[in-house]
Amino acid sequence: MLFLDSILNLFLKTIKMEQIEKEVIFKKFDPQKKKIKLLTHLLVGERQLAVITDEGEIKAILEPGVYKLSFLEPDKSDNDPFHGEIIFFSMQHFVDQRWGTPTPITFEDSSLGSISIRAHGTYTFRLKNPKTFLRKFKTGEEVSSVNNLSGQLRSIILTEFADFLGNSGIEFTEMASNQLYFSQALQKNLTPIFAQFGLFLENILIQSISMLEQNDSNSDAFEELEKLQALLGKGIITKEEFDVKKAKLLSRI
Repeated sequence: MLFLDSILNLFLKTIKMEQIEKEVIFKKFDPQKKKIKLLTHLLVGERQLAVITDEGEIKAILEPGVYKLSFLEPDKSDNDPFHGEIIFFSMQHFVDQRWGTPTPITFEDSSLGSISIRAHGTYTFRLKNPKTFLRKFKTGEEVSSVNNLSGQLRSIILTEFADFLGNSGIEFTEMASNQLYFSQALQKNLTPIFAQFGLFLENILIQSISMLEQNDSNSDAFEELEKLQALLGKGIITKEEFDVKKAKLLSRI
């Protein structure tokens, strides 16, 4: 039986990824483990892309369809082995991804002065350019899921959100009452940034935005001050660095 399985593997006719699970961005198929030959056909399913690489170089990006692997090396025989790696990408929309401010963001409001706010919402994205994606997210993993990216994407959103608040000149009351409008403005700013990672931002929503009461803001400042004091005691930061950060925190109280 084992001998028969080996013979069948040697003459594997079709490579395909039946279904890519929800939240999975790509799966790799290693032809070397199956001893694939150039006569083998590659089936790329609907809402999939297949990327063929060899020693880190992209040889082809294939849309849904059926392809004979010999097209990659037309000068060789169909019975010659196929050398390379096949990566199946999902073109699904990754919906209802969450983002939020883990700590309050402080900015200058033209009417209220220095205030601290919290915000959270959702976003939806999809793969746009697998070549750019592979260059930005170099990974040796066999499977890559949204979980592998979520931390980095949230950081990108929060950085842009903070810059957006600081540079827009809008008032808190205006933003709180026009969340859809400002969600669209934030998406406009984020779209080219996502494109740099080979991704397309379908939408982003600010679902909730709230201002901290002064007591809450003071509490956060004191907590940060305690953390800085601990870092100073351990010698992680210098007295000069402590004094600068301390002055900034106390200015918020």
